[in-house]
Amino acid sequence: MAGSSSSSSSNQIPSSSSAIPTDNQAWNKLIAENSKPRTPAQIKAAGDVSVKIGVLWLVGITCGLLGVFGCIAFFMIPDNAKDLWVIIGPIITAGLTGTLAYLTGEKSGSGK
Repeated sequence: MAGSSSSSSSNQIPSSSSAIPTDNQAWNKLIAENSKPRTPAQIKAAGDVSVKIGVLWLVGITCGLLGVFGCIAFFMIPDNAKDLWVIIGPIITAGLTGTLAYLTGEKSGSGK
């Protein structure tokens, strides 16, 4: 009987209000899990994602600026806009297709 009373006291179900974690408790748990040491594979994966996001931002901003510049030129100097788009168009296309090739071909090419 003494053994069963000690097991029941250690397995007591907490009251319903304390069984549901608060937002603060959930946040602290998330921070504690993220502060644990990571494996080299996890560190490398996080770095790869950061590089890919950086490439997307760089290409996106560059293509966006070129597109805006081309649209402004189209309305400001329509006679020369065609010549400008002949230069800007291939740059935007190469940036987008190169980024797409980089993001899709990364796994197949990385056997290191």
